[in-house]
Amino acid sequence: MQKYKLFPILQTFHHFFRRRSSSAVLELPHLSGTARGAIVRYFPELQHRGATAENTATCYAQAIETFIRHTPPLNAMVRILTFLILLITLALLAAIDVGAWLAFGWTGGVAGLCGIIGFLIAYAVSVEVAIAPRDFWTHSDFGLFLKKLGYAWETGLCVTAASFLIFRLITLL
Repeated sequence: MQKYKLFPILQTFHHFFRRRSSSAVLELPHLSGTARGAIVRYFPELQHRGATAENTATCYAQAIETFIRHTPPLNAMVRILTFLILLITLALLAAIDVGAWLAFGWTGGVAGLCGIIGFLIAYAVSVEVAIAPRDFWTHSDFGLFLKKLGYAWETGLCVTAASFLIFRLITLL
């Protein structure tokens, strides 16, 4: 997997939790207009009912409700691991900011602080912005965490770069 090229340990964790939580992942067909055949194959009882849109939505909702009732709560080990990875990430960001203060002076340090703030805000809103509702049914909890973390890193790095350029332009003027 290309996205784990720099962090092979995350790939190992992702595969471990994907195998452990495969029963907690519900795979449903996409409900587009052209997916009627896939839905009828997934829910064979719809052919007997006529496979109207209302019947399709009812069966889809029943499958989700059944899945929610039988899904175990979030594993404590996953919670601890995600918390530790998040703490390590924040410590790494703080170390990068200290290095930016030393290497670039106040422009690098303040840009790093802006990046940390951008990272925290992006992580807080990443569920609404970067994760589709279907991802909760098709991805493991650890996979969702990695997606949130990736979105927060991208945002934090973009905010840092933009802030650094702005502060450098201010000092040049």
